[in-house]
Amino acid sequence: MRMPETTWTILAMKAGFFASVITFFAYVGVSTEAFTVLWSLMLIDMVTGISRQYRMNPQDITSHRWWLGMVKKIYTLIGILSLWLAIRWVGFDPTTFIAIVIPGFIAAELYSVIQNIYIFSTGEKVTEFNATKFVFQALLKIIRGRIESETEQVVKTYTIDKTDSNQKA
Repeated sequence: MRMPETTWTILAMKAGFFASVITFFAYVGVSTEAFTVLWSLMLIDMVTGISRQYRMNPQDITSHRWWLGMVKKIYTLIGILSLWLAIRWVGFDPTTFIAIVIPGFIAAELYSVIQNIYIFSTGEKVTEFNATKFVFQALLKIIRGRIESETEQVVKTYTIDKTDSNQKA
């Protein structure tokens, strides 16, 4: 039996996307192993999340929720890619910053996987902790702090320069 042409097209698009991401990581000097671990944990989290939901409330399993979950994972990757693109331009040391960010997201996915397995295995609800949200919130605080610090420095420098110009005149 032959696969429909649309299936081949979709497979080619997915392979192209994956190859592009791997190439990008290689370009910016990020370990493709770290990306592979992160992406693998994201997929495992999707599977364990579905099984957890099946155990707790099977009628809540919908393609819409699955699609939304997948889009969230892709947006997390887009966020990480955006960090890599801009990191040098906002004054962070890329090596140190990436060494903290990637393990943070890997740990967040691992936490979610373990949480899903625990709920599936025991049938007990646990207090939800969105570790990915926690990592993003920490990143936002760091970036906001940098923006505020740089802006204050520019304003201070501009104010000093303007005051000096007025005193000379």
